[in-house]
Amino acid sequence: MGWRDVMADQKEALAIFKKRVPEIDVATIAANMKLGLELMKTPRYAANGIGWIEQQKMCASVDLVNTYMGLPRKVECAAVFTNDFLTKITMP
Repeated sequence: MGWRDVMADQKEALAIFKKRVPEIDVATIAANMKLGLELMKTPRYAANGIGWIEQQKMCASVDLVNTYMGLPRKVECAAVFTNDFLTKITMP
């Protein structure tokens, strides 16, 4: 099951999750999942897919790491970031 399947049938997704992790409280997870799925229904994800991030924002994060984390050498944003592997999934 992928995110599209989870969004299309949340009860079935929870049943599968419960089989894998029997100790979960389904009511708590269901409420949390519903909130999380609503947060995924944004124009940005609709246009670009789940997991997509704006290159400028990611490169700003790389700059912070380069500036404050004491790396032995500077990391280039292009060496650690791409959206090319994301699959765009039509949201239900």
